[in-house]
Amino acid sequence: MAAQGYLVELKGLDDAQLDHDERTITASISLAAGAERKVEMRVLAPRDSAGDALSVSMHLAHFHTMSEAWVHRTITVDTRRSPQESGNTGGGLTSAGVVTVIWLVVTSFAVALTGVMVGGRRGFFSPRAGVVAIMVAIGFWLVFAGMAWRDYRVLNEWTASTATIVGRRVVHHTVNSQSRTTGGTSRSSDVAKPEFALRYVVQGRDMLSTGYDTGSSLRVGGGKAQLEKEFQEWTVGAQVPCWYDPRDPADVVLKRGYGGAYLFALLPLLPFALGWFILRSALSGKP
Repeated sequence: MAAQGYLVELKGLDDAQLDHDERTITASISLAAGAERKVEMRVLAPRDSAGDALSVSMHLAHFHTMSEAWVHRTITVDTRRSPQESGNTGGGLTSAGVVTVIWLVVTSFAVALTGVMVGGRRGFFSPRAGVVAIMVAIGFWLVFAGMAWRDYRVLNEWTASTATIVGRRVVHHTVNSQSRTTGGTSRSSDVAKPEFALRYVVQGRDMLSTGYDTGSSLRVGGGKAQLEKEFQEWTVGAQVPCWYDPRDPADVVLKRGYGGAYLFALLPLLPFALGWFILRSALSGKP
């Protein structure tokens, strides 16, 4: 199966062995010459997966003759947008993309207006540079504000339910950093985050989707220790508490609460203070 797909239903194979972690199905069947066997699979794609194609590979082996063959098939699947994305523009911009474009326009207007009204010297400590520093800091805080609003809604507005885990995988993200003490040597670290395929009930009907947390958790040391613990407890077939968005029931999480990522909201304090000092000095007529 595709590396990102979750097998949630299988028909046509008796006593099939499913390995959800490896995305493989193993089965033995008796098939006479010229006969056919119809196999149906229902595959769930993660919410963040890209593309509109599903690829399946099948390895056929005949034990008596030791002959084998590989069969590859790719089909095009329909994609569905969530309610948060249904109101986007024809160019495919989501609500977050629209907000980003508006903020860039507002920042450009504020910089231009500062140059007209205040003027002053050019360079790193010019009034325009001060406005840019302030607007960039506010932009970062708006991102964290959106994250906090999501956490608040999960805690107070989302509906509680019980989910059955039908699949799981580990999503790896590579984070690059540069060290000044080693002459600018670049380092990369691997951050592992679990993702679970879930089956739960929404207003009397079954729902299939993927999720884990709200996005504000901070995985220390790449999250390997926490990942191993969660994979031991949250196995395929286990029933776990979950929370889903009543506006978009496909948006579901297993973990909720304000995470450690908000510590990074302190980083824009320095550019904001520097920009405020520069702008205040320019407005007060100081050199």
